[in-house]
Amino acid sequence: LASYKYNFSSIKVANGTAWEDVAVPTEITATMSDGTTTTVAGTCAMPEGYDGKAGTFDVIFTVTDAGALNDVYGILKPIQFTIVVEKLTPTISVEVVERYVADGNAPAVSVTASMDYTVKYYAGSEELTEAPTAAGEYKVVASIAEGDNNNGVTAEATYVIVDYRALNAKLTEVASFEQATYTTV
Repeated sequence: LASYKYNFSSIKVANGTAWEDVAVPTEITATMSDGTTTTVAGTCAMPEGYDGKAGTFDVIFTVTDAGALNDVYGILKPIQFTIVVEKLTPTISVEVVERYVADGNAPAVSVTASMDYTVKYYAGSEELTEAPTAAGEYKVVASIAEGDNNNGVTAEATYVIVDYRALNAKLTEVASFEQATYTTV
């Protein structure tokens, strides 16, 4: 009698790998009860539904040449194993000037992403409904949502909108107060 020895139970491949590029086994080692080994050749057919996208697929290794075993007893049965296609990890980055002078417009935000993305703005932990234009400290977050075929990723940047007109008005008010003459009675 013989038993199989093989060094895989699953094979991991990158997302988008075409079936012909998957390194499926073409040989395994069979070990006889007396400890001797022989190479057994076989094939693996593309599993149903395999499209190179993330998922787990069952594959059958079918013996085509039993080598020295001569498989007279029909003991060499097909071997099932899995191929795991990993999810894509997309890329995303976001850029905005760190300090922006208020002019009634929001500062330009630049997002570079390998997939569709969303952009959200925050003042502290409060999500805003649109890009802010008023003086304050803000955060912009660009995100790619997790999907069946990809991992989710985010990138963020913080910035400050400074209103120098309001700041100048306050400074002028303080300066005027300090220059005032007071008479005590």
